[in-house]
Parts: sequence; structure tokens; C-alpha cells
Amino acid sequence: MTSCKYNNGHIYLWMLKNNVYNIKNIYVIENQVMKTKLIHFALFAALAFIAVGCGDNDLPEVAPHKALKETSWKLVGIMDVQTGSLTELEPRDCEVCYTLTFDTDTTFSSFSSANKGWGIYNYNCETHSFSVTGHIRTMLPERGEGEYWMGILESTPFFTVLEHELRLYYNEKQNYLLFILQSK
Repeated sequence: MTSCKYNNGHIYLWMLKNNVYNIKNIYVIENQVMKTKLIHFALFAALAFIAVGCGDNDLPEVAPHKALKETSWKLVGIMDVQTGSLTELEPRDCEVCYTLTFDTDTTFSSFSSANKGWGIYNYNCETHSFSVTGHIRTMLPERGEGEYWMGILESTPFFTVLEHELRLYYNEKQNYLLFILQSK
């Protein structure tokens, strides 16, 4: 018959063998117990940080000041959040059309279907707010839907940046301009 008793950081193992009691001390180093508790706490904290840091998106969001500065983005189209449908803007075969380049943390340049533009933008990482506070452009006649795109670009109040994707929301988040990363 064997029984255990814990006392003052030691485990006493009592063994009954042939009616003789043998006592064996098994020392537990208290530092090892503390180290184990600290490791468990650190793992729990890391998992909690990862769980809180990842949002509802499939990809983790990237901090805008790291993701936008000195990057160029090409419009894929306009997404309808409710239906998930994508509408491409005309002209579709234009490589430079509907591009957005964030030159610094506050300035950008754009190209619609025919016009080059330069502007100033603000953003807030916590609220995902985004606004174009100033935008000037050349005034050539637009091809396709360039004027429509410029109007949306200048009125987007929210954004999301994923690793290779930029979303500029408008229409009370019912639609967004979907951009893919062209270059860093």
C-alpha cells in the first residue's frame, strides 16, 4: 500500500511493505513549480494577445502607417458587401487607370481614367476612419467611369488594410473600392 502527503514543498511517499513503514522524501524544487506557472501564464498571455489581435477578417490587418506609406495600389473593382459581387470600372484594359499611390503618411497621388491627381489624406488606426482632405487633379475629359471613381475616392470615410489588399468603404459600408498591392 502506498500513500502520498504534500508538506512544505516536499512530497512524502509512505510505503507499507511487510508491515514496515518506509519513508522516502521526494523533493520538489519550488523554483521548478514557479517556472512552470510562469511558462503557463506566458503561453496564455501570448494566445490571448493573438486572439484579440486578429479581427473578423481571414487575414490579419496591417497597421496603416506601415502598409500605406510608399505603396501603390490598383483598383480591382467595386465590391457590394451584401451580395459579394464585384463591378469592374471601364476602361478595363488600362494598366495605369484607377491607381492610388501613398507617397508619405499624409500625401497621395492618383490616376483615374485620364487625370493625374495629388492629395492629402488622414486616417485613424483605432476607428478605421479615412478621409481625403484635399485633392487636386488635371482636368482632361475622363474615359469610362473615371469621374465616378474620383467621386467615390474623395468621399470614403472608412478603410481596411490587409496584407495585399486595401478597402476604402463608402455608402455606409455597403460598398468598397477594392485595391490590390502593386508595389512597395
